[in-house]
Amino acid sequence: MSSLCCPKKSEVIYRPRKPEKTVLFDVIKRHYKTWHKNSENPIPKYIDREFHKYLECGILANGFACAHCSDCNKDIFIAFSCKGRGICPSCNTRIMVETAAHLVENVIPSIPTRQFVISFPMRIRHYLQTYKILQTVLNIVVDEIRKRLMICSPDIIDPQIGIISFIQYFGKTLNFHPHFHLIVSDGLFSKDGSDLLFHEASLTPDDIADTQDCIRKRVLRYFGRRGWFDKQTIKRMLSHENSGFSLDAKVRVPSWDREGLERLIRYCARPCFASENLRWNGPWIHYRLPKPTHTGKTFVQIEPLEFIERISRFIPPTRRHLRHYHGVFAPNSPLRKKVAASAQKRLVSSIQKNLQESSKKVIKVSFDLS
Repeated sequence: MSSLCCPKKSEVIYRPRKPEKTVLFDVIKRHYKTWHKNSENPIPKYIDREFHKYLECGILANGFACAHCSDCNKDIFIAFSCKGRGICPSCNTRIMVETAAHLVENVIPSIPTRQFVISFPMRIRHYLQTYKILQTVLNIVVDEIRKRLMICSPDIIDPQIGIISFIQYFGKTLNFHPHFHLIVSDGLFSKDGSDLLFHEASLTPDDIADTQDCIRKRVLRYFGRRGWFDKQTIKRMLSHENSGFSLDAKVRVPSWDREGLERLIRYCARPCFASENLRWNGPWIHYRLPKPTHTGKTFVQIEPLEFIERISRFIPPTRRHLRHYHGVFAPNSPLRKKVAASAQKRLVSSIQKNLQESSKKVIKVSFDLS
């Protein structure tokens, strides 16, 4: 089925995808049952369900909707999607785009924002497979960032943060790498009567380094209280100059760059891998990396069963959120309505401005023609 376009408008109105012709679909269809049968550990039901739903996604034989174009008088068949959030490239991309558009248009007002990225040493990543532990570590990270912003703005009465956190389970080489991306308002909110105020902060590299050190100490103390690390291990990890904890906050988006903010959010909510980078290389799977590693490696080559094993670890558990709202962005925050109203007001004003500019262009063209 080729792309359908409206002859009156001369533009593509629907381009059907063909997942059954992709390498990812071929690998899962040919090798999933073998992987499932030979797996040493029992496969959770939500992982098994995710793979089976993906094999039905975008296939017309599994159900479709019919749309009609009144201009060209054509019917368009649109296959149902699986609406998964694990391995389906199409559904993950749709979620990424919808999330970024929603946050920019309805949640985040015109304020400067900063991206914080926190990763953890190999020694504790195994424990982060448990969602409860992962959530506790995330709360520690958010709390330390909140404290640092408050230290940089000591004169604000009743300050409130604004943070949206994204949980990612994957690394760029298809390895299991749980880490956090956080979109943080580069300042604090406060309320002055009925007005919502924003106080911009000034974070220095030393502030980021101190925040990283505080996160490292609190996380290791938490692991020590749970009995997973002894005192000598914690002391040794704290003494290392490079302990594996890494906090980066170099990316900052100014208040006027809404397109840049949307691109940043898309990056934080991106799919776990790019399916178009998959190729068959004989019996092996060749995956071209989005960018070279620090050693200059540009691709990974693995067996199909190992590939399925790796991507199965990227599927989040059922009813577990991949993004969280903190501070004034949280749904139960008393300031959430005012913050959302500020974001929507910015959207309405931009739409009105575009309409005014377009009307001026029309007037100018009609004037030239006359």
